[in-house]
Amino acid sequence: MKAFASGKSCHLAVREARERLQGLEDKFPCASWLPVICQNPTADTLTWRALRGTKQQFTLWRGMKTVLLASLAVTGAIVGTRSLGWMQASELKAFDGLMRMRPQEESDERLLVITVGEPDIQYQDRMGMERTGSLSDLALEQLLEKLEPYQPSVIGVDIYHDFPYKPSLAAKLAKNKHFIAPCEIGQTVTTPLTVASPPGISPKQTGFTDFPRDPDDVMRRQLLLMTSSPSCNTSHSLSFRIALNYLAQKDIFPGDRTSEGYIKINNAVLKRFTSKAGGYHLPASEALGYQILINYRAAKFAQVSLRDILSDAVALQLPDLVKNRIILIGVAKNTQDSHLTPYSKGAWAEKIPGVFVHAHQISQILSAVEDGRPLLWWWSQGTEILWIWSWSIVAGAIAGWFANPFTWDWQLLARSPFYLDCVGCCSFRALGFHSFPAS
Repeated sequence: MKAFASGKSCHLAVREARERLQGLEDKFPCASWLPVICQNPTADTLTWRALRGTKQQFTLWRGMKTVLLASLAVTGAIVGTRSLGWMQASELKAFDGLMRMRPQEESDERLLVITVGEPDIQYQDRMGMERTGSLSDLALEQLLEKLEPYQPSVIGVDIYHDFPYKPSLAAKLAKNKHFIAPCEIGQTVTTPLTVASPPGISPKQTGFTDFPRDPDDVMRRQLLLMTSSPSCNTSHSLSFRIALNYLAQKDIFPGDRTSEGYIKINNAVLKRFTSKAGGYHLPASEALGYQILINYRAAKFAQVSLRDILSDAVALQLPDLVKNRIILIGVAKNTQDSHLTPYSKGAWAEKIPGVFVHAHQISQILSAVEDGRPLLWWWSQGTEILWIWSWSIVAGAIAGWFANPFTWDWQLLARSPFYLDCVGCCSFRALGFHSFPAS
């Protein structure tokens, strides 16, 4: 019957059945003698389709209705589950996986990271440099003296200094409009304390270092603007302030905002993150300020240690390393300022220092404005629902047809959309809503 229903003529289906019965002759003698067909040579060959006639069209129409109803049910279940946030973790993991699958990119040569690690701290102590934190005022002053002759574009520091600089250094920093100092607004559940900006430094030369954290502690979002605090008197993040300072030297400034209220610099539109963007389903309080998604660069940034510069170990390479570049100064390893990214994976995933997160944030803005490198984007809620429903219909139709193109296996059809749509929702959604070339 299976062969007959699949489209073979009656006598071919019977022949196939008798061949199968032949293998049972030892258990059932003469089994292959039956069935026997008596066929009139003047009659048309009997087929399943001929027997069903116009009923086949009815069955196919019933099948399509079943597909539509099943797809609507599955779409409703998926959308309902997503609206409760139950799929957020799996969708963000799928997004991280796609980020790691991107091809390697070239390093952004507009940035140089100067790291301050334990050997650099010990070097300062041996040189008799008095320090309160990881970077002494004398070390910073000497560092600036070695960098400034080679005309760096911007110098940004990711090491807090909430007390006055020594007078000689403070006088130099006040004259340098391309020096950006950090502070922290804080005042959140995860970061209740605030860190003041260095006294005597203009608010236009400061930027907050606050990072929005996802529930799994992975850094996927970037704050550009935020309400300032009395001690951290700036509304711009450190990365955004540095990027704008760099672009201003090339006469590139933010233009009028788009009709949606998005920041636009040249042709780059910085689409504002919302709590329900893409795979996210966060409380509205998590999307405060002006946030965007971070399009991490699949490459490492040029870096050199503080000790190597102060000791003239890289004196010959310094002109090429510094000229016209953004210089970021930060701690190399710090348990309090190390973060997971989409490139971190496994139970013991490696964290990267905060100064490198700032480097990625600066790089993505500059690359979008100057190079046309795409920023991350997502679809509207309505488009997402249509996308999920489309894959439900496709999955159901394919499963029903290949189960049996004439009878359609409705039990298989009822099961298949859910599994295939989960793949479409988690994998294809992440690809479609966050797709971009790594260029």
